[in-house]
Amino acid sequence: MEERTAMALNHVNPWIRYIEERIPLPTLSFLILGMVLSASQIATGQFFWKSTVIPFLSVLAFSVLLHTIQDYKGIDKDIVVHPNRPFARGLFSGSEIERAITLGIAALLVIAGLNGLLLGSKCGLIYGVIVLYSWFIYKEFFIGNWLKQHPLLYAATHQVVILAIAAYLISAFAPEQIFDQATLGYGLVLLGGFFAYEIGRMSDPNAHPVLRTYLHVYGHQVCAGLIAGSMVAAAIGSFYAGVHIFLWSLQFTVIVACIGLATALSDRYRNIERVATIALVVHCWSGAIQALFVTVGG
Repeated sequence: MEERTAMALNHVNPWIRYIEERIPLPTLSFLILGMVLSASQIATGQFFWKSTVIPFLSVLAFSVLLHTIQDYKGIDKDIVVHPNRPFARGLFSGSEIERAITLGIAALLVIAGLNGLLLGSKCGLIYGVIVLYSWFIYKEFFIGNWLKQHPLLYAATHQVVILAIAAYLISAFAPEQIFDQATLGYGLVLLGGFFAYEIGRMSDPNAHPVLRTYLHVYGHQVCAGLIAGSMVAAAIGSFYAGVHIFLWSLQFTVIVACIGLATALSDRYRNIERVATIALVVHCWSGAIQALFVTVGG
C-alpha cells in the first residue's frame, strides 16, 4: 500500500511542480472572477455569487489546459531562450505531455456535460464548442508551420475563442441573451483587452530573435496600431455592453500610450506593457467596476 502511494506521489508531483512554475493560478483566478462577475452584472444587473462557482471553475480549467498547450507548442523556443522551464528541461517526455493534454480535453468534455445538466443546454453546448476549439488550437488547425510564419494570424486564432467564452459566461446567467448586442459587446471588451495585452507583453525590442515577437516581425508602428485598434474594438463593445462610462477614458489612455511604442524608443516598452496589463485587468472587471460606479454615483 505504501509503495503504491509513493508511486502515485511520484507520478503526480511533476505536474504539481509544473503548475507551480508555469500556471499563474492566483492571477488567472483573479481575472476570471472579474470576468464571471462582470458577465453576471451585464446579463442581469445583479451579482449572483452562488452561480459563479461553476462558470469560474470551468473557465479556469480551460485556461490551465490552454496554458499547457501553449507551453508545449513553444517548447522549441523555450529550449533556446528559457531552458529552465519544465517542458524545456525535460521534466516530461513528449508522449507524456500529449497524453496529459488529451486527458485534459476529455476532462473538459465532462465539464461541458456538467454545465449542460446544471446550467442548461445552451451553456453546455457553448462550453463544448470552446473545448472543441481547444483541440484545434492543440493541433494548430493542421497548418501549424504556416501559422508560425504569420504571428499575428497565429495569435488571432488563439484569441478569438474569447468571444465564445464571453457568450458562455453570459449564458450561465441569462441563456436567452447569448445573441444580444450586449453579449457581443462584452466579447469585444474581453477580446480587446486580451489582444492589447498580448501585443504589449511582446514589445521588448531586446527579446531573443528566436521568439519572433510581433515587434520583430511587424515593427513599432504596426504594433502600436494593433494595440490602438484593439482598444477601439473594445470601446465599441463597451458601449453595447453598457460598461463605457469609465472604460472609454482608460481606452483613450492606452491609445495615447501607444505613441511611445510608435516612436520606437526602446526605453518605453515597459510602460506599454504596464499600461496593457492594467487595461486587461480593468476590462476583465469592467462589469463589476461599472456597477460600483453606478452605485456610488446613484
